[in-house]
Amino acid sequence: MTTYIPSLTLPANAFAEPAVSILLPVALGLGIGYAVSPSKKSTQKYLALKQPPYRPPPQVFGPVWTTLYGLMGYSAYRAWTIGTASLNPQTVAFAKVGIGILNQWNTADKEVDESPLDKNPGTDYVNEAPEGKKS
Repeated sequence: MTTYIPSLTLPANAFAEPAVSILLPVALGLGIGYAVSPSKKSTQKYLALKQPPYRPPPQVFGPVWTTLYGLMGYSAYRAWTIGTASLNPQTVAFAKVGIGILNQWNTADKEVDESPLDKNPGTDYVNEAPEGKKS
């Protein structure tokens, strides 16, 4: 059941113009990102952790999330202005397949019962000390 709460809903003007729809999530994401940005100490702790080989470089994080937030805003604009007027059966089928794949990936992650430490009790997941520092 969906409940409509007017006080928690964005005004229609936010979705009427593509520029506003794109810039609103980007600005909100940027503001929240600066508000909760980690301290130098926590950043050093994170970088001291053993990272997986497929981890993208930290410089990619900002541009990728900015692009994603912009695309989400544009999607909101398209959904608001076009709505269900352009339901193409092929597009709907493609979206259903994509949602199904994402749903399987999301639920597969929750099936893990053990922590990595249970599987490999002797594995050290944290380096002893960051480079250049002695503990």
